[in-house]
Amino acid sequence: MRVRQAGHTSGSIVVTIIYIMLFLSVILFGLITLAEASLTRAYQRIYLLQAQYSAESGADAALATINGGN
Repeated sequence: MRVRQAGHTSGSIVVTIIYIMLFLSVILFGLITLAEASLTRAYQRIYLLQAQYSAESGADAALATINGGN
């Protein structure tokens, strides 16, 4: 009957830790990509709204000038 020594299982623990770190890294990379895409869409929406408000303000000012207002 052979008795296992402590040194024989340390290699499998290192491999397991590497697999876990790889899995967590892939999940983290996916979350970062998703967050960046969401942030980009939010900025685009803000810029779109600012352009719309500017256009509406310009149209209101033009109509006020045409109608003879100050």
